[in-house]
Amino acid sequence: MGRYALAVTRVLPLVLCLVGGGWTACRPETDERLGLEEKRASVRIEPAQLARGQELERAVATPAAEVAARLGAYRLSAVSAMRITAGDRVEAFDESWKLEVDGKGGSRITTENSHGYGFETVAQGKTLYVRPRYGRFARRTAEGDELARTQDGVQGVLASYLGMLGRFADRSDQGTTMVASRKARRIHLSLAASPGPLGDVEPGQAWRRSLKVSELDGEVAVDEETGAPLHATLEASWTADRPPPAPAAHPAAAPAVAPAAARPGIMAVKFSYRADVDQVGLVAAIAAPEGALPSVTRVRPQLDRQALLEGLVGSAAPVGGGDR
Repeated sequence: MGRYALAVTRVLPLVLCLVGGGWTACRPETDERLGLEEKRASVRIEPAQLARGQELERAVATPAAEVAARLGAYRLSAVSAMRITAGDRVEAFDESWKLEVDGKGGSRITTENSHGYGFETVAQGKTLYVRPRYGRFARRTAEGDELARTQDGVQGVLASYLGMLGRFADRSDQGTTMVASRKARRIHLSLAASPGPLGDVEPGQAWRRSLKVSELDGEVAVDEETGAPLHATLEASWTADRPPPAPAAHPAAAPAVAPAAARPGIMAVKFSYRADVDQVGLVAAIAAPEGALPSVTRVRPQLDRQALLEGLVGSAAPVGGGDR
């Protein structure tokens, strides 16, 4: 499925949660953007082929590190708006993202949404300065490919949605245009007469089988020299089945009658997205924020400890009690 399953695998369950229990029940508990999977290999894009097959999806799925290697310094700004209707319940969920790369080892990532959640990450090499919305920065060392995954969480949002909606889209090559003072190939997207085949889906994405797209329009501009995506718009409307709620862990705790918003039914979504790259080669050096708190060693919660010790279950060695 690829590491850019983020928006589709995470936003749709979030949408289901929103229409069922509201944002409080669904609010993320960490700054980590979940759903990113294996790394994608670097692929050279041929602009003349972008209107064929899956070439456009391959182009917009270019990892942030590869885009930076091709463009140097750049800034990517993106916004999305989603309106979800399920029965008589209507929810709005808007997001914004910004990725700034200075080409000198510094970057800044900011994300926010309309339900009060957001974070900012400033990177200086392997040193990260992270804060939740309106909080203070904390300094720590990046773990593994954490920085790449955080950057790709912004760079790959469009790839996530095209991964879901792409089979419903016709593509047409509209020739060249200028974006951020660079020559780009413009691909127009429109609703196809019939969708392409779905293929195999994972159990957690079974809702894709019920997906029906009624409106789709957009365009993507890809840099002719490097293959990096420079501009994108996407508007779509779709419906999908809303699955029944998961069974309660303890039957006695389950309500006698499920809330109306949690019952099986149809969910209707109206979605828009826009992304623009600018400041190519012009982003100023990104400095480390002042007043950052020193890194703090996290005390491992008991559940994490239990997961680490699962391999010892059934062994002769005794397992200790609580954390020390």
